[in-house]
Amino acid sequence: MQNEKLYAGITAMPTITDELLTRADVARICKCSVLTVIRLEQAGKLEVLRLGAGSVRIRRSSLEKFLNESITKGKA
Repeated sequence: MQNEKLYAGITAMPTITDELLTRADVARICKCSVLTVIRLEQAGKLEVLRLGAGSVRIRRSSLEKFLNESITKGKA
């Protein structure tokens, strides 16, 4: 129960194996610019973890979810 309070508001519980990626990592994987990654964050399409002092990380599972949804929408 205590973990539920710690992660309140986060849609997916992080796991030990869920890799944390930087904006640059995500940009490299998606073959886009870091600015595009920031725009996706601002649009609410990528869930981010704010670590303080401007540091941001994106869970690999969040990126995969975004990519899968994008592919699904593109087929419709």
